[in-house]
Amino acid sequence: VIYLMLIYFISNNLATIGAQTFVGRVETAKHQLSILAAAFIQLLATIIVAYSTNDPYWLSITFIIGAFTNFFFSFMLLSRYPIKKPTYKMMKSYFIFALPIFVVSALATLPPNVDRVFIQLFLNADAVAIYKGGHVFSQYIIQVSMGLGMILFPVFSSLKSKGKDKQIVDVIYRSERLIAIVVGPISAMLFALAIPVVTILGDSIYRESYLVLQPLVLWAFMRSMITPYKKLI
Repeated sequence: VIYLMLIYFISNNLATIGAQTFVGRVETAKHQLSILAAAFIQLLATIIVAYSTNDPYWLSITFIIGAFTNFFFSFMLLSRYPIKKPTYKMMKSYFIFALPIFVVSALATLPPNVDRVFIQLFLNADAVAIYKGGHVFSQYIIQVSMGLGMILFPVFSSLKSKGKDKQIVDVIYRSERLIAIVVGPISAMLFALAIPVVTILGDSIYRESYLVLQPLVLWAFMRSMITPYKKLI
């Protein structure tokens, strides 16, 4: 399963070349098209496999099918652009820019995962499942704000290059209101209906996950609200 998931992550990472190009050009429809196509194909594959077998290896392969679909659509759309060969100067510039980001990104994988490792070490696997159950549902709130966040980066970059700082402030305020209008009600519903959410969408034996979900809903809401400022920095 680990080897199969490595193939999945490599394919998805290669697909981001096209995805980030579309985001940079503020062509959100093309970016979302590859994601939707991958999700749809993976869903069909998962349904077929789930009805046919309980083999975890085949279930892992459905992730690879989704990643390959994402990769295929991204590069199919990207191939329509006049792409030139990279120069040494360009590659050097990218390397100098990307090296510190690479180090930070590698280290950033530790905080979201080390908590589960310690829960497993000091408690047991059931406690990990309860914690993870609440954590998963809170992530949906952040996913809602991520779409807007991807658009904000190239918008800020374009406005900054034209010296339109006042318009950047206006975009930030409007983004805050939009995120609050969309994410606020979702967060309130998840907080108030935490028990039904974890029992109906999850499993009744992990009912205690609602105690994890409620504080994480507040965390996810605040994290969503600071999205414009993160993109600005």
